[in-house]
Amino acid sequence: MRMLKTIVQNKTEMEQLKNDPFIARWRNNYTLNLQSGIFSDERSRPLMYIMNTQPYRSPVIVLAAAGPSLDKNISILKKYRNNFLLFCADIVLFRFVQEGIIPDFVVNIDPQEEISNHWRGIDTSKSVLICPTSTSPHTINTWQGRILFFNQTDILGTPKGEALKQIISPTQNFGNIFNRFFVGATMLQASLYFQPSKLILIGYDFAYTDDKAYCDGLLDFKVDHTLLTKGTPEYDGFIEQLKQLIIKKEQKVVIDNQEIWTSKLFIFYKQVFLDLIFKYRLSVINATEGGILREIDCMSLESALQQYCVNQIEKVDIFALPKRKRGRRR
Repeated sequence: MRMLKTIVQNKTEMEQLKNDPFIARWRNNYTLNLQSGIFSDERSRPLMYIMNTQPYRSPVIVLAAAGPSLDKNISILKKYRNNFLLFCADIVLFRFVQEGIIPDFVVNIDPQEEISNHWRGIDTSKSVLICPTSTSPHTINTWQGRILFFNQTDILGTPKGEALKQIISPTQNFGNIFNRFFVGATMLQASLYFQPSKLILIGYDFAYTDDKAYCDGLLDFKVDHTLLTKGTPEYDGFIEQLKQLIIKKEQKVVIDNQEIWTSKLFIFYKQVFLDLIFKYRLSVINATEGGILREIDCMSLESALQQYCVNQIEKVDIFALPKRKRGRRR
């Protein structure tokens, strides 16, 4: 009976491997990227290269997610821009460009080619893309700047974990990032390769702050501009429909006598994110100024930058650095 149960379970997992759309897309993207030679191209490096070269000494890193509170304090970054490294999620690159701010690193995990719509018409040559080896070839081809690749991994023994283990074998020394469901968690893990002294968060709401799911303008990239013209009543109506569709007010959280709506998915993401912070014992400041992430130190972005971003960081061309030699410790 136990053997029969094991056979059935293995067969079920094999079916999941065949039918899971993410696994199929990961495998196809990886194969095409491997065949194209992009992993050994002059404009790309493994993320592990950062660990080996150590281009910055304990930098302060600002991580920018796509939450609605990003609109409140993004402009403050300009004043201290030379004093920290800036990581942002791929879908909010446009907001930094609007503010005249160039992120040092843009992080991607979405394997679909549509993600590149979020930087259409934008000069991406001055930022470095950090993305999985299984990202879409279209994403890579439309990115003008340089690229750091990592392998995406998952729990061994699970269908996704076993599939990824097989897929990434040729690039197994590139550096791994555990699949934690959303790009904000991937940004956090990618930043650890730089050995930061402090992480400052913005846009990590995990809630519908000000009755919004994302920062302003993000939904515009989901509109087919060949069918609807921006600024028309039809366009505005479609955007409003999108807003209503993506906002799922499932749970209310009371913070400082203020009611904030969130969703079960946001709460799950928040716990996943906190688990990473506590696991690696990270020094993190939440400067989102909104949302429900209150289990770690919180302060305004201005105060955080004033306190922790005092000294200027000399930006280096990380792609020009030789691998650091490790000598014996005395």
